[in-house]
Amino acid sequence: MSDGKNEARALRVLEVMNDFRTLQTHITSLVTRAEASPPDQSAYYLGGYTVLRQCNAEAQAILATHYNPGNLGIEPGRVADTEVQKATLQRIILDASTRRFQAHKIYLRAAAGMRWVRLRKEAMDGSWPVNKKAQALQAIDQRLQQELNNISDESVVNDLRAADRRKSYWLDEDPSLERMLAWIRRQR
Repeated sequence: MSDGKNEARALRVLEVMNDFRTLQTHITSLVTRAEASPPDQSAYYLGGYTVLRQCNAEAQAILATHYNPGNLGIEPGRVADTEVQKATLQRIILDASTRRFQAHKIYLRAAAGMRWVRLRKEAMDGSWPVNKKAQALQAIDQRLQQELNNISDESVVNDLRAADRRKSYWLDEDPSLERMLAWIRRQR
């Protein structure tokens, strides 16, 4: 017997997948901008440029990972089709929510990387004395590191959940952070 929530589950899948698609679009927009590339070889390994390359690779890796439902723990023919649908939708919600979580974390890191690029360009273009320019570049590097340190798994999940609540989405079966992290480890 169905619990009557499969329509809500299917709608949740659409909401999460739409958010994931939007995040991937924003990530691509950030990492493919001309200014995301270092101006010369000596800048290649500088903080923000390295972060942007990592974000691009991570975003591509998520897209390349195939959906693997694993064993749903249900024997076909032994349970009602609605129960199979329920288990399938719950597994898709887990997978889609995990991908969205990963993409949001990548997006936040890429945005921090682009802020670093803009601030660094402003400092390099400025007509400051050499010692002031060096201090400004050091402060910009420190700011990037602080921003990256502030992007924790918990803050990313809280950010997503707050946005979902503002949109009045149905969250009853959204996976916990622990479950998503376990899913990520399982997919490797």
